[in-house]
Amino acid sequence: MLTYVSTSSNDDLVPDKPDRRPLATADFRDMLTQACHRLNIPEPLYRLVTKRLRDGRWTYRHIVSLVPPDARQAVVVRGRLSFEQNASWEDAARLGLRRLCQLTRGYVNDYNLDLVQRWRVRYAQLGSDLTGMEERMDNMLRRNKTLRQQIQPMDDNMSAALRVVLDPPQ
Repeated sequence: MLTYVSTSSNDDLVPDKPDRRPLATADFRDMLTQACHRLNIPEPLYRLVTKRLRDGRWTYRHIVSLVPPDARQAVVVRGRLSFEQNASWEDAARLGLRRLCQLTRGYVNDYNLDLVQRWRVRYAQLGSDLTGMEERMDNMLRRNKTLRQQIQPMDDNMSAALRVVLDPPQ
């Protein structure tokens, strides 16, 4: 039996690559195959789905199926559409690797993991800073309300006194 895993919006296109040359390239197909070997599970199976658009261009989408450890059924992950076959293949492998990491509670040790960890720490710091600022704002609003309540009777007394001075009784 197959379990289908949907990505958030599968009809989005794989993003275009930047014009500049990469310093290093991660091959997600190789990484996924390596992960399968380390987990002692069968290598991933890929299936290509093509579609011709009205304007004559072809779109490509790869579907990858994996059998996670201790699973009775395969997990099928559908990649996003792409105008490049290789980009579609890599995208499906990336999503398959992500799903395999979720199922096995594993991770991919690379430079991006370090970046993500640093951003998580920074995000947590910003969250605590924001919480502190919200508390200070609430305190300021309460103090403002208290001051307004204290000023209101003085305002009323001052208005009455000004009326007497400006408009004396005759």
